Amino acid sequence: MNFYEDEKFERVIEKITDEMGYLIMDIILMDLKKTNTENQIFEEILDAKLEAHKENHPEI
Repeated sequence: MNFYEDEKFERVIEKITDEMGYLIMDIILMDLKKTNTENQIFEEILDAKLEAHKENHPEI
């Protein structure tokens, strides 16, 4: 039996590759959201440190 000529097999393979594509896109989206959240946290920390530095060194 030639697997590549079997329509059912071909549909299953297409579905698997589609689902893998969605999984990869979901992983990328989750990573981008995580990166965005981390950047916001680091920005808040930086702002707090800058504010504390300004309070301790008003001449700057």
